[in-house]
Amino acid sequence: MLSPFGTFVTVMLSMFEEFKGLIILKLMWYQNILPFNSTGGCQARWMEVPMTS
Repeated sequence: MLSPFGTFVTVMLSMFEEFKGLIILKLMWYQNILPFNSTGGCQARWMEVPMTS
């Protein structure tokens, strides 16, 4: 059985994974909706997000 601290860390990590997924989804949404995000610079910055995860 996990210690209370271990449980807390596990919950925080799973919440972070979910949050990271939301950020990536939001970036994808912005890229589809907002025209200035389809410029090379912004797109290159967006492409780094999934690779670092």
